[in-house]
Amino acid sequence: MRIGIYILSLFLSLFTWSVPQYIEGQFIIKTKKGVSAKVLFNEVNSLFPDSRISKIGFSNIYLLDVSIPKGQKFSLEIILNKLRKLSYIEHVEPNFKLKALAVPNDTYYFYQWNLEKIQAPFAWNLTVGDKAILVAVIDTGIDIFHNDLNGNIWLNPNEICDDGKDNDANGYVDDCYGYNAVNDLGSAVDDNGHGTHVAGIIGAIGNNEIGISGINWKVSIVGCKFLNANGWGSLADEIECLNYIKTLKELGYNIVAINASYGGYYVSQIEKEVMSELGLLGILIIAAAGNDGVNVDQKPLSPCSYSVELPNVICVAATDEDDKLASFSNYGVNTVQVAAPGVNILSTYLDNSLEWMNGTSMAAPHVTGLAALVKSYKFSLSSNELKDLILRSVDNLTTLTNYISTGGRINLFKAMILADNVTDNTTNY
Repeated sequence: MRIGIYILSLFLSLFTWSVPQYIEGQFIIKTKKGVSAKVLFNEVNSLFPDSRISKIGFSNIYLLDVSIPKGQKFSLEIILNKLRKLSYIEHVEPNFKLKALAVPNDTYYFYQWNLEKIQAPFAWNLTVGDKAILVAVIDTGIDIFHNDLNGNIWLNPNEICDDGKDNDANGYVDDCYGYNAVNDLGSAVDDNGHGTHVAGIIGAIGNNEIGISGINWKVSIVGCKFLNANGWGSLADEIECLNYIKTLKELGYNIVAINASYGGYYVSQIEKEVMSELGLLGILIIAAAGNDGVNVDQKPLSPCSYSVELPNVICVAATDEDDKLASFSNYGVNTVQVAAPGVNILSTYLDNSLEWMNGTSMAAPHVTGLAALVKSYKFSLSSNELKDLILRSVDNLTTLTNYISTGGRINLFKAMILADNVTDNTTNY
């Protein structure tokens, strides 16, 4: 990465916001009691003809838009001093610019265009997540020691690490940080980077002055590794991971969704039935649509294409910074339901690094992250309500019409607003 450019840009950005910003030529005025708008207007216009004044609410506070006479130039202080001398004004201040305080201070946040696109900063004013919410990442594993992730990696509270025993009697030995189905070992440590990148989109620790921000600043991510160092895995190992997540859910862990940023052009009845069982337990499965630019209505890709039959599966296409369907993204108006950013996505990578990646693999965790954040905002939401919110809160885009069923890209803030109107319901699929 071009670190020098990033640091310079970051410095300029922080410097800009460390100095008070204001809208040039605009001032907030509070008049003395009993002063009418007309009196104020006449007094101000004696100094600055053609200036505009508008009342703010029902108070004695006004917004003044100063018109500087042609050929003259006044500094901010000169204008303030002139206004402060007027007899009817009690206070006058510049019309300062404000910035949402929920925007995180993570070093490279300003390169995460994707989070601004889905209105994450507005959503963070409502919640930044909750570690009581668990999401599963079935992938190449997760770098559990990454300094921007480790605080949000789920730690099995009932397992003693590396003692060679199944302490919690869940059928898996040493599953302290998830499970490794490739080697039938304990924790799901990443040796590829793909899973770590996915996990960072969902839940890189936000506002910790390093790295990036995930959609959830706080969350518990359960990793299960079935893809090897080359990014390949078997259906058997994937089903093992699905079974592992099912076991945890049945033990009472609050797993909301599984991120499935993988797939293949096959159909498995067994896989489909296992995923259906997870749906009955209230777990959404967020699947990537695939990266071959094909219509998956005509050429099914699993598990994405199970969305046609299984109500707990959501299939996700990728969009770019211009809200267009990514050139590589699969699509299908009957199969693919929503889109999310998937081009030039910056996220966590191996050995405390960051990396840009492209793919529907990057789009899917945006939806998984959305599900977790909305659930943290309203715990009572059932899985079918959560899915409904995700699909109904999209930003409809003409660029996606006839490509995906909703015709829209996810909007995190809109999903939050819709959640406020959902009546408490505990029914799952």
